[in-house]
Amino acid sequence: FFSVRVALAAFEAVNLPAAVKTVATWFRGDDRSFALGVMNLAPNIGAVATPLIVPIVAVMFGWRWAFIATGALGAVWLSFWLLLPRSTGKLAPPAREDAPDRNVGAFLKLAADRRTWAVAFGKFLTDFVWVFLLFWGPDLFHKMFGLNTVGLSLPVAMVFLMAGAGSLFAGSLSSWLLGKGRSFNIARKTPMLIAAVLALPVFAVIWAPNVWVAAGLLGLTLAAHQMFSTSIFGLATDVFPSRMVGLVIGMSATFAGFSGLALNEYTGWVLDHGGSYAPMLAICAGAKVIAVIVVHLCVPNIDAARAAHFSAAE
Repeated sequence: FFSVRVALAAFEAVNLPAAVKTVATWFRGDDRSFALGVMNLAPNIGAVATPLIVPIVAVMFGWRWAFIATGALGAVWLSFWLLLPRSTGKLAPPAREDAPDRNVGAFLKLAADRRTWAVAFGKFLTDFVWVFLLFWGPDLFHKMFGLNTVGLSLPVAMVFLMAGAGSLFAGSLSSWLLGKGRSFNIARKTPMLIAAVLALPVFAVIWAPNVWVAAGLLGLTLAAHQMFSTSIFGLATDVFPSRMVGLVIGMSATFAGFSGLALNEYTGWVLDHGGSYAPMLAICAGAKVIAVIVVHLCVPNIDAARAAHFSAAE
């Protein structure tokens, strides 16, 4: 089971950089912002459907069929994906001639680029929130309210429904701001700032009087995460040519994976030594505030960075 799970993680990881690059290639400007919001919404739809459908499949047909059914859906979606028309590249912003190639030199140039670190640190300082709540959320609900897997279905569905709404809101807000003639700097950083504020109350989960209040607070936090994540993806497509977006997102996601691993290990250590979830929730509450500051320091003006990297035709 562990080996199969590792294989799933390795192949599933391709989806994120490929998805962001696809949006960067097919869309531009304010359309791209909304498309990124829809793209980031999709995993939340699956997360809502999973706790509602999978337990029923497992009870009716056995736990093995729960794995077979969800795995088969991936193959079905792949067939539709392969039928989609390939991009002509006309919608993609033109890359400068000095854009790095996809080789060792590309990694070195990107590693020395402040814009890369804006995306990487934005992911590193926020992705662990998603990993932590996804992995430890059911245990938190169980310890606080004594819920089993079936009892968790509706609260968990509510949490991810709110998360999906956050993703769509960020994409829509950025598109609206750009449509009103606002700068890319404002269109990206405004949702990030709102997300940082919305994530602050998550610490109050430990005092929640019932499961629905707790689910609402966790849902608000994951909505904030998806708002920030959508904006970070938008930042990457703003300041890098589409041919480099996949590499930047892949590097950033790898870097961010270590933060999720670290917080999961820290959580296990705290709980093993008789601690509570309070320290981890405090970290999740303040993470996006730090992330906003770091992103702003790395890229003070997204429009200036964008103009420096794309040709005048963009």
